[in-house]
Amino acid sequence: MNYIDARTTDSNRTKMSLELMLAALWPPTMEEKFYPCLKWQPIPYNYIRSDKELDGTKTCKIYNSLYQSVFNSTETQNALAEFNPVFEYVSNATGQEFSTPEDIFSLYMELFAQKNYGYALENWTDPVFPDVLERIAVTQYYIESNTTDLRKLGAGYLLKKIINDSKAKIDGLLKPQSRKMFVYSAHERNLAYVLIALGVFNDKVPPYGCHILFEVHLIDNVYGFKIYYQDWENRDPKLMTIPGCTEFCPYDKFVEIFKDI
Repeated sequence: MNYIDARTTDSNRTKMSLELMLAALWPPTMEEKFYPCLKWQPIPYNYIRSDKELDGTKTCKIYNSLYQSVFNSTETQNALAEFNPVFEYVSNATGQEFSTPEDIFSLYMELFAQKNYGYALENWTDPVFPDVLERIAVTQYYIESNTTDLRKLGAGYLLKKIINDSKAKIDGLLKPQSRKMFVYSAHERNLAYVLIALGVFNDKVPPYGCHILFEVHLIDNVYGFKIYYQDWENRDPKLMTIPGCTEFCPYDKFVEIFKDI
């Protein structure tokens, strides 16, 4: 399979998501079916156990140190004080301690999954879910991406790989009939980090099945990116405009804008 380079984090759910997408992209022809009623054929994918592009913040001591410095700063703690009534309310309602945006983030994701699986939520959630808890969950993304150094580690490695892969294709280093698509199956945090780094985050937790598309176009003899975000608010992905650029962002301009990360 030379047309696609498919990669996932070392997580069961991201592997399953990638398998589903690949199954939809490459349904077998009649000759390729190994069982008449099964519209599926095996498509290979890869994963790296220590993946700095997709999972680097998880075990990176530098990232964790930088994050703790931001989180424990007077500025951050003063800003988080407005959420204290919510922390207290949720703690009293659940009988568990909730004192940080990260605590609330985990709760939000659990309630979101519970609702989407069709299970009723308890009445105590009505005043805070989804809007209030989502706002605090999104705050966690901003803390994790608060500085240039945090954005380097959270989104920069992945953006650099996207840039380098695109450059290789543009320069003809990859055979024209070879790679047409690079796919990365990761987590909603990855999307939030990239959207924040690009300056186009909509302050909403990325939902199931959301994705960012980096399309390489040649327009008026200039190579560049069109970047789309699919969050399922509409049928079609949204064409994003990067601050400092246009809907079609020339490659060199894109690289210049994001050179710091």
